[in-house]
Amino acid sequence: MIVDAPCKFCKRVVHVEVDDDYTKLHDPFKLMHLLACNKCGDYMVARGHLFDKVKKTCMRLFAGQVGKDDLPKTREHLTALIQRYMRLIADHRDLPMPDWDNALLDDLMSKPGNYSLILAMVPRMFSQPTLV
Repeated sequence: MIVDAPCKFCKRVVHVEVDDDYTKLHDPFKLMHLLACNKCGDYMVARGHLFDKVKKTCMRLFAGQVGKDDLPKTREHLTALIQRYMRLIADHRDLPMPDWDNALLDDLMSKPGNYSLILAMVPRMFSQPTLV
């Protein structure tokens, strides 16, 4: 049986094939509100991996495990991770990449313990195109 359900994130209709034996359960559609389309599922997984990499790097900075000689290399690594995150958002939303802003990187380097708050600002850098 084919069931149509909305994606949890983008609300697009997802067509799911459900086994006929599954419908014999008490409430066979209780999991349907957890469905994600492939595009949103791939985005969330990739986003989680990038968040983990940024978190590990920032926690090393926060704990003082990065020496002064390694700071430029760590800065380059964080730059690459943030740019990959921005590219991921741009591709997912079908929007152009915003201009690079070093303030975001400076905030991460100076306040690595606030990495989650700083990364939460990245999606706000993307503006929806206006229709003229």
